[in-house]
Amino acid sequence: MNRLEIYIILGSLMALGSLAGCGGGGDGSPPAPTAVVTLSTSGSLPGGVTALSGAYVNLAIPATVSGTPQVVQSGMLAGSKGSISFRSYSAATATRSGSLKFYVVSNDNSSFTIGEFATVSCSFAGTPPTASDFPYAEFLPADLLQQPVIVDKSAAVTIR
Repeated sequence: MNRLEIYIILGSLMALGSLAGCGGGGDGSPPAPTAVVTLSTSGSLPGGVTALSGAYVNLAIPATVSGTPQVVQSGMLAGSKGSISFRSYSAATATRSGSLKFYVVSNDNSSFTIGEFATVSCSFAGTPPTASDFPYAEFLPADLLQQPVIVDKSAAVTIR
């Protein structure tokens, strides 16, 4: 073999190697759509209450959700302003809806007021869910003195 043949063979091997891992995998179907549920407080805080320290949330999850929903703090509690703790998920059965339970906590004394505080992302099968498919089973907010308060809440759904 002369040098030219060796360079052609090496060049062909390098070109073939650069294609390794391209394409393939999967069955060609698009990924499952995702529902993003935005959780918010609404209205106004009760008299004398300037902010919330946190809240316990128990969100009903419809049977069309597949996999485990993911919850993150967002909006006014995004980044280091808040945190999510004690996540618990039970999938829906034939006789009851599923539930996603968690605590959302403010990391300072002023961030958790009125507005978006968390988002829940979940894959689903079939008909896209609406906000009414994700009712709050429980929403228990507390003021800065850890006393329970009554605050309106809402949920909105975006499909991605």
